[in-house]
Amino acid sequence: MSDAVRVEPDERHDLLARLAPGGAENFITEAFCWLLDRTGFGEFLLERLTDQGCTVRLTGDGWRWRTQETASDGSAKRPDMVGESADESRGLIFEHKVSAKLGNCQLAAYRKFGESKFGIGNFAIILITKSKSQWGQCPDCALLWQQVYEWLSTWLDDGGARDTVDEFATRSFLHLLEKRGLGPMTPITLEELQDIPVQLSVQRQARSRVDALVKRIRSLTDSAADSHVWREMVGVTEQSLPRGKSWGRCGFYLRGHNDAVD
Repeated sequence: MSDAVRVEPDERHDLLARLAPGGAENFITEAFCWLLDRTGFGEFLLERLTDQGCTVRLTGDGWRWRTQETASDGSAKRPDMVGESADESRGLIFEHKVSAKLGNCQLAAYRKFGESKFGIGNFAIILITKSKSQWGQCPDCALLWQQVYEWLSTWLDDGGARDTVDEFATRSFLHLLEKRGLGPMTPITLEELQDIPVQLSVQRQARSRVDALVKRIRSLTDSAADSHVWREMVGVTEQSLPRGKSWGRCGFYLRGHNDAVD
């Protein structure tokens, strides 16, 4: 990655971050495509992709950038973004991920799309994600949004923006990436590191107490003289979650009241 200085956004560049919807994946793609097509950053990106080992010849002016393009026969899924040389002989097919993972055989479908549109060996598949854990299915080049952020910052520092409109749009996009956690990693302070064991201990204590409470409720349910009343009143719901996901709330609720149960 480059040693570009982090661009500090201010309130003037908050427009895209405010407009972006919750998921923001498609919004980020559209904003990124606009930058590539309108600001001249596209040429800089092509140079960086070549440095990353992209084997497709990316030289030449007049590259065009589009989103949500479909194959002529309608058989392929829609790539997030496609870059195409002026003579339409070479291309780049982009898949962008923020938090989601790749779909089953998703890049294989894009490879078929590339072969039908550009021919074998005349295109490359570029995968851009939030983390390396989302990499898979053998793209020709895998990047992090953090790298895109740093390249944009370097481009700005080198005077790549042609006018104030280019600079404003680029800084707004950088601000959007930061707001979505796709910019530079925030350094962890010594105090935060020291606080980790305390936080883990609190989590373990909370889990232990919740488990004990659930067992107590079940015990009362099973041993109550009129157990069906308890079962009508007390609801305990368990649901397994995918690995890496969790909820931040636990609730116990009473569904009614009966004088027979005190």
